[in-house]
Amino acid sequence: MKKGVKSISGATELKVNEWQTYTVKEWYSDTPVSKRNEANVKWAVYHLNNGVPNKILEKTEGKIRFQEAAIGKSYLIVAYLYEPEISTGSKVTVIGSDKKEISSIEVTSKSKKISYGSTLDVKIQTVGMQSEYLELSLYEDDANGKGHNSINEKNLLKKRNLQVGSNGIAIAHFLLEPDFEKIANAYNKSEGSQHEFYVTAYHLGSLKAASDNINVANPKHVETRKKETTEVIKGNKPKPETKAPPYKAKAGTPKPATASGISKVTLVKNGSKKLLATIYSSGLIGKTVRFKIMEEDTFSNDLLVDTKFVLDKDIYGRNIFLDKISQSLGGTSRNLEGREQELFVDVEVLETKTHIVSKTIDVDISDFKVEVADNKTETVIKNNPASTKSVNGCLCKDTYSQLIWGGSVNCDFRKKVVQICKDLWGESRKMEMANGLMAVMKVETDGSFKAHQIMGKPISDVNKITKDDFWLIKKDGSKTSRAVGLIQFTQSALVQIGEFKNGTGFDKLHAVKLKFAKMGEIAQLDYVKKYFEPAKDKIKTPEDIYLQVFAPSGVGKKDNFVLYTVGKEEYRQNKSIDLENDGDGKILRSEILGRYKKSKIEGAGKKTQDFNCGVTPTGKLANAKGIVTYRIFSNGNIEKHIPKLIQIGFEKKYKFVYHDKNNVEHDICTVDFVSAQNWLKGSKTNGGAGWEQRGIGKAARYYQKGSATNILINIPSSLNYSSGTVIIKYGDNTTREYMDPKAFASLIGALAECGYNDVMMNGFTSKDGTGSPSVSHINGIAGDLRYLRKDKSGAALHINTSPSQLDIVRQEKLIDAFVKFGYTSFLSFNITVNKKAFRLKLSTHLADHHHHIHLNKQGYNPKYNEIKE
Repeated sequence: MKKGVKSISGATELKVNEWQTYTVKEWYSDTPVSKRNEANVKWAVYHLNNGVPNKILEKTEGKIRFQEAAIGKSYLIVAYLYEPEISTGSKVTVIGSDKKEISSIEVTSKSKKISYGSTLDVKIQTVGMQSEYLELSLYEDDANGKGHNSINEKNLLKKRNLQVGSNGIAIAHFLLEPDFEKIANAYNKSEGSQHEFYVTAYHLGSLKAASDNINVANPKHVETRKKETTEVIKGNKPKPETKAPPYKAKAGTPKPATASGISKVTLVKNGSKKLLATIYSSGLIGKTVRFKIMEEDTFSNDLLVDTKFVLDKDIYGRNIFLDKISQSLGGTSRNLEGREQELFVDVEVLETKTHIVSKTIDVDISDFKVEVADNKTETVIKNNPASTKSVNGCLCKDTYSQLIWGGSVNCDFRKKVVQICKDLWGESRKMEMANGLMAVMKVETDGSFKAHQIMGKPISDVNKITKDDFWLIKKDGSKTSRAVGLIQFTQSALVQIGEFKNGTGFDKLHAVKLKFAKMGEIAQLDYVKKYFEPAKDKIKTPEDIYLQVFAPSGVGKKDNFVLYTVGKEEYRQNKSIDLENDGDGKILRSEILGRYKKSKIEGAGKKTQDFNCGVTPTGKLANAKGIVTYRIFSNGNIEKHIPKLIQIGFEKKYKFVYHDKNNVEHDICTVDFVSAQNWLKGSKTNGGAGWEQRGIGKAARYYQKGSATNILINIPSSLNYSSGTVIIKYGDNTTREYMDPKAFASLIGALAECGYNDVMMNGFTSKDGTGSPSVSHINGIAGDLRYLRKDKSGAALHINTSPSQLDIVRQEKLIDAFVKFGYTSFLSFNITVNKKAFRLKLSTHLADHHHHIHLNKQGYNPKYNEIKE
């Protein structure tokens, strides 16, 4: 007997940004009359991603509205009393609006201190204006109040036209040219420490809108300030002012104004190294406020403290202990400002989003906390200037530059591999055999090249591995042990090298494997050498190295030698190799070498380009202030810079910076991160205990929990960065907007490498890390992108029906770019081009991949380093 909502009524086409109300049309006959009340009904909205429903919203009413980014997409609206039933839902499509509207203009800058020479970034949100053109104008503001004023027509600085994108957003950039400062000061001699700029947008002369002001430092005012400071340093007291100037906040500071319920905020000195902030309010007891302490700087304001608390009285006092605030959090222009800093307090009532600020107060910088680490670093730099210089060459460059997969390991690893092969097979063959050994270790570690790589498990924190991680539960419930390490040491291998004795039990075996996992790569390479030593004379070729690890009976044999046949346990374990070839029930030597040969070919493109012998990670200074920063370099390197002190408010954020070929820095974005469950694998079938379900009905998927957690970042829904020759752009048509931070760094690097304007994301993973409804998007490394079209429109492309529209040259250039930043394999679709079978490079055919290319998590191994302050 079915109970609940049987069907609903409402529009099947929804105009963007317009509310539509859905109601219950029919109830199942067995639904009790007492339950047939729409007030009891719950509503769910599912995005239909290639026909697969993915829940994105739950509501208690049937009132639905979609934003501009939803245009052209399909959704399912489901009403229910008990559990959502997909079959009862109403499919809807979002279409464009008849009305046109410029809904907002936002002006920001990536420069921390906005001055002439900085770039202003303009973002315009529109409704119903895709592909329409806007006229933008940049003004300097001499009028009072918000919005455009005819008084400012004389201050028009620049105009430009631009086209609104398919998502209803237009992006523009204005360079603050030095001549703009002359214009600003020419018309208003009384300009203070800042100039105020804004942008207007017009459409066909009728629709118009203006941004809020953004403040830019006035260099003329800086010159006056610098002169006064110089006089103070010389010991000359400045002349007393006969009249106090009216208060004017610096760049980025809200003007003092009465916030709803707050009459004023004061800031006074309250003893040695202590200030007292007092909030005077009415009717706000029990309300939450955001309390920020700011340093008023010459160019912009520096955030020193950012916290939230609940007001428990109308007159609320809060002590500020300056010796608890790091001196390093202030601005970098103290040589200009002298010994004092000007502080003020900014209080925001979160419920009403209103601000009020105090007047500034002068504080001596010696009152602040001095970070010992800063002093130590400064001393090191003074005593050893060469310590911060990079090493441009390497004495061993000629030897190791041709080692395959060399870019995936460090210099010590490369040296040791070549030395092992020299010791075993001689000087003349050392590189030939070293390349063979590298290809083997790539296959065995799935590209991680880590000593703690455990068979069938993703790479994890070595410090969290226990003996229990080596258990492998078979389908019949019996237990066995997982291999570990650079060549996947098994029980028999450990017996061979004298590290384990048969018959001593699994606990002892797992203790040995745990030791191997924790010893590190360089130490474990000694055991790799020890494993090959007894067989070194019969190992004649690099292929024999692989056979010695994988199937020793095939060493020295011809390619048609039969290794395993149907009915043998070894065949069962390696059946996939037979199926990848002819599926004849036999696994030949030549067939088992397929993966080795693929590794060798791919590894040739992963040779190292960086030779920094003698430079260790600790020898490089962390380059991050107050926030963990990922730095992506044009040569394929990725570095995570971790400061000693994280600024309040940035504890759960990462910053991403791209360094171009001239090492010019480009601030790309700052994002939030979350901690998510680590998943071992996903499946369309329930694996039992330790598995969790996502989705319902045909969309149900199951995921096996791991023992660890992962960090995932909430990536921007779109990127539109452009500066000089650097273009980093993507559009988004998915709700799976979470990624592993290293993978996002790789994405930024690959996009910068190509500079395309039409890359569209089909999603990476979800906030919980499963990536449902996909079973391969776990943990945020694997992801999908639309195929690139020849018309560069960014629209969806099904290459099985429209293969001629695939831009193969650009698509394969993007694949190469992802390889440069750590990806090694991809999934695509077999097609016919010019009457010939074709598949994109480095990709494997897989059903349902005719409309997107998939970045594989298997083998992902970027050139990555962490640098701590």
